Amino acid sequence: MREILELVRAHYPRPLPPSDLLERFGLAALGSRQAGGLSGGQRRRLAVALAFAGDPELVFLDEPSSGLDAASRRSLWQSVRDFVTRGRAILLTTHDLVEAEALATRVVVLERGRVVLEGSAAEIAARSGLQRVRIRLQPLPDLPGVEQLLENGRHLTLLVREAGEVLRALVAADADLRELEVGQAGLEHALGEGEP
Repeated sequence: MREILELVRAHYPRPLPPSDLLERFGLAALGSRQAGGLSGGQRRRLAVALAFAGDPELVFLDEPSSGLDAASRRSLWQSVRDFVTRGRAILLTTHDLVEAEALATRVVVLERGRVVLEGSAAEIAARSGLQRVRIRLQPLPDLPGVEQLLENGRHLTLLVREAGEVLRALVAADADLRELEVGQAGLEHALGEGEP
């Protein structure tokens, strides 16, 4: 794997040191392995490391965290953030709205090749007018103004237009509010693709 990094680095005037790339993308222990023997997630991390090898001003990433476990995904996201804080830019294409919200300063939503929304993730989410109320999983009566109810086995996420009205109804129903969270709906909820 180190040989592939060296080959790519040789094409740039000021490449990053291979040890930095291997460390940054969680590949340090795998430097002597052949790329063909890597797992899918390890190959994905190597591909992203190669994109950064030349220390470019701009990097294009397509679904960079696809196939990565949670720890590798967080590490990759931190590497992307670090790159941007050095004054560099990234153009990221992804279907993962959580990833877009975590990394993007500007989001462009395309539908059938046309721009349908554009702005920061918070601006796009705010345009939906939805708020998110998250509580412990429990039986609930019919609540006013709930547009969507999502369940993940441990929590209920209620997407609502007016959180105050729903909160009053939850108190009146003597609901368990120990893990109550209220906030703006995220990008994934605003675009109707959210998980609880």
